[in-house]
Amino acid sequence: GYESSTDKVRDMFNAAFEQVKADSDIAVEPQHPLEIGVYDNGDHAVEWVVYYYIKDTSKVLKTRLQMRELFLQTSIEHDIALSPQLTHQVRTEAV
Repeated sequence: GYESSTDKVRDMFNAAFEQVKADSDIAVEPQHPLEIGVYDNGDHAVEWVVYYYIKDTSKVLKTRLQMRELFLQTSIEHDIALSPQLTHQVRTEAV
């Protein structure tokens, strides 16, 4: 959503990456910082892109899954909602 500042989102990704650096099971190259940016500004949400470096290409899928899960956990800890904002209301009672 648009309610989170860019600084807050970048801090969240970098906090997650600090955890990655401490976890030898995640096959990233910790000496290279994340590359973080806005990919798209949609009608309902901002889409971010995060690039990280990996040497062992046989672990690409596993690493991608680990990183996504860690980003989700860290977004919750930083109170950043990943779902788009509700842009309309639906009445459920009879009019």
